[in-house]
Amino acid sequence: MTLVTHAGHALQATPVSGSLLTAKRKSKERFGIAFGEFEIYDAANDKKIPGTFRADEESFRPTNDIQIDVLYHWLRKIHTFFLNAFSFKFFDGKGNSIQVSIHYGVKCMNAYWKNGTVVLGDGDSFGLYDFWTADDIIAHEITHGIIAHTSGLKNRDETGALNEHLADVFAIFYKQYQQSRDSDAATSTWIVGEKLFVGSQLDRPKPTPAPAGFPKNISYIIHGNENSPSGCYVVTDPNRPFSQHWHKPHLRNFEEPGTSNPPQPYHWSDRKTVAYDRGGVHQNSGIPNFAFYRAAIEARGPAWSGVGQVWFRAMLDPNLDADCTFNMFAALTLQHAAEFDTKLIEPICKGWSKVGVALKS
Repeated sequence: MTLVTHAGHALQATPVSGSLLTAKRKSKERFGIAFGEFEIYDAANDKKIPGTFRADEESFRPTNDIQIDVLYHWLRKIHTFFLNAFSFKFFDGKGNSIQVSIHYGVKCMNAYWKNGTVVLGDGDSFGLYDFWTADDIIAHEITHGIIAHTSGLKNRDETGALNEHLADVFAIFYKQYQQSRDSDAATSTWIVGEKLFVGSQLDRPKPTPAPAGFPKNISYIIHGNENSPSGCYVVTDPNRPFSQHWHKPHLRNFEEPGTSNPPQPYHWSDRKTVAYDRGGVHQNSGIPNFAFYRAAIEARGPAWSGVGQVWFRAMLDPNLDADCTFNMFAALTLQHAAEFDTKLIEPICKGWSKVGVALKS
């Protein structure tokens, strides 16, 4: 069959049915060969996911669709990062494949994890767009998948903010690892999601109505499940250029959470209690984000290889409950610091103390 890609190119592709994929998996398992770690699908601007199968890491060949080719490149890099940095085969540690669906919906300004699939919209040039370009955001969503298949952290209120924090943390680990894996935390990047702003026409006013249940001056919901709109909202004024609704051209800033979109608190005493955003999960995640940043700066060295190893072990700890709170997770980080490297205990304590999270004895 002929597919017309998002970029306007035509190419020949043969859809692979679910039954054939299952047969392929069983055949390989019978001979003790690990099945592929990811599969790429094209939703073709529809809302049915995952869409048409395009490739996995074995069957992939370069195509005329730059989005598919770049997405494949990012997935290989993210998979290699988790394998090399943490000896972990996503998304469950056993190498079972993860689905990634590109071109979801029409101008869908969103990226999210849903039912075993990373869903990527094309976005809108008036706001954030081309989610397939943002490898750190893809790493963020894949981490949500890892969480879903390990601890199953809930995605509301304080626990949901912890869930978002962990996804942010492994996105920044991935990014720092790619840019310079040996760099000290103090000289590393601490920003996530700036690629989504490249080339977008944010200087044009474009008021958008708020979803049901949100304050009337809230619009442009992005980065969250469409069935439960939440995430990177902005407070809009139709009389102002849209660019002025963003603090800075990035989604997250560990070093300065207040410049994130939405603005995030630094300290537990400033946490948000709101009826939208699933209780403020994309706002309050700034508290543990800043705690991690301070711990990494105190510890020195690359964040992913020091404090990051502690966070990885805590994230996969079988005692990490689905209702885990900030202070419960903080206690796990101290426990794993004691096992991994006792020199990290003091920096981690300072990090949590800096944001007002009480440490359980």
